Amino acid sequence: MMGEAGWWDEQIVMPSSAFAPAGSIHLGETMNCSATRARFAARTATRAVKHTRVRGAVFDSISGCLFNQGRLLPQTAGLLYANEESVARARSRSPSFEIRGRRVFSIFFRWAEANYGHWIDQVLPALFHFMADPEFASSVLLLPKTSLAAQRSSLHHVLRDLPDHKFVEDNEAIFCDDITISSLLTEHSGGVEMACQPMYNAIVDPLWRQNSFLTDRPRPMIYISREDVTARSMRNELALIEMLAGFGVIPVICSKMSFEEQVEMFGSASVIIGAHGAGLVNIAFCRPGTVLYELFPSHFMPNVFNGIAQARGMHYWADQFEPDPVPDLGRTGLEADILNRRARSWAVDIPLIKDRIEMILAHR
Repeated sequence: MMGEAGWWDEQIVMPSSAFAPAGSIHLGETMNCSATRARFAARTATRAVKHTRVRGAVFDSISGCLFNQGRLLPQTAGLLYANEESVARARSRSPSFEIRGRRVFSIFFRWAEANYGHWIDQVLPALFHFMADPEFASSVLLLPKTSLAAQRSSLHHVLRDLPDHKFVEDNEAIFCDDITISSLLTEHSGGVEMACQPMYNAIVDPLWRQNSFLTDRPRPMIYISREDVTARSMRNELALIEMLAGFGVIPVICSKMSFEEQVEMFGSASVIIGAHGAGLVNIAFCRPGTVLYELFPSHFMPNVFNGIAQARGMHYWADQFEPDPVPDLGRTGLEADILNRRARSWAVDIPLIKDRIEMILAHR
């Protein structure tokens, strides 16, 4: 597809195989909104990944958008928050430096720097697809800065040897002669889960063979604790953990584990229970037949892990619970909405979850 005056072209990369959902979906009675039930009961659709190659564009490191002579590349428009475009366009007119004579692949993603979930679900799969391009080895790779050891380890696990690379600093705008981005970074990840499977399999298959995971040894049931985060804190989590211990469920804190430890833990688990959060993205490394039981505060219910679970052939269970009242943060508009989603605490119905665990074990 050609854009204005040859500004860009797109290469469509189809998933490696057709999608045939193998796992089951079990939505609790707590999910009583018909629209929510329909969204979570829907089967994940296979959608193509598109690589967009742009000639002569400025990459804005704050928004992740691309501009050419002040024009916003449409494929990156969805990365902008409200009222951001004019400021981002102004930054693009004064690039910090230039990369000329080299092809650039960008896996920079504005939400990935401090969010392990976006990193595993979008950045690594985009990188994996780029690596199939013959020009990748001699390219320049744009990377987000990250202080998270698990992200750095996962990057080297996938890439092994970094090509020439540039860690993007805050507020940088970079002019590139020739830059390629992926729709995995510019669109919501829902619907592309099958396209991510080759990357996840490349990580877990050797590990499963090496550690003989495909044996009859006991597989643990784990609970993904959120005691290490402040966003959407669960007020009665300790009581939930105590109840789950009666079923032999082990609490784990993903941020205290290495990337390799997280892959191994999720790859060996039989049942995974947890509130929606970045740690659950590790279900990408689960084996078919594993159970995911996801808990939601009703004000924040993305269904991204539902899609990943389906793509991995897992059995998906979910319930939602009411959050606490909205705190008065003295903000308005989109900023208030984002802060409220992060700031609102909530509590779960422990007897209800106990009954659901018994149902899960009976199904299993």
